Amino acid sequence: MPTDSTNGPPGPDATPNERQNTRSVSQDPSAERATAPDGIAGTDSGESRVLFAVGAWLTGLGVAAGAFGAHALGGRLPPDLLATFETGARYHVTQSMGILLLALAGARWHSPALRAAGWLVALGTVVFAGSLYLLVLSGVRSLGAITPIGGVLLIAGWLAAGFVVLRNVHTRWAR
Repeated sequence: MPTDSTNGPPGPDATPNERQNTRSVSQDPSAERATAPDGIAGTDSGESRVLFAVGAWLTGLGVAAGAFGAHALGGRLPPDLLATFETGARYHVTQSMGILLLALAGARWHSPALRAAGWLVALGTVVFAGSLYLLVLSGVRSLGAITPIGGVLLIAGWLAAGFVVLRNVHTRWAR
């Protein structure tokens, strides 16, 4: 006869399934996660999805920027400015793909801190690559002073992600 946690512990003749079914919600490791209507586990699925979408859009824009630089700007810019634009596009794409990974990790491990690191990387990507694009396209060299701010945001985001993972490696993620 099946029992539940409200009827007390199962008797000595209970089957393994009956014993397993008597775990209270607080003992069930999956009880910390809610399931979204589409079956994706995690109370944070909406936040992670938004971060993932931003990462996907930024990746697509980075690919477009790279193609624009190669095909539209290739013969029209001095080599130093073309190299600057290519640096922006390279960082744009690689960091945007990293945002996708941070969104997935944040959803998998239910970590708001990893998602926050993802937002730092997203902001850093926009500031770093965007300032390089603007510098090249506008000719205003002083915009290069903004680029290190983006770099600092990128570094902060990736360092934060590493610390979050290490901090939690032996705690709640070990299950």
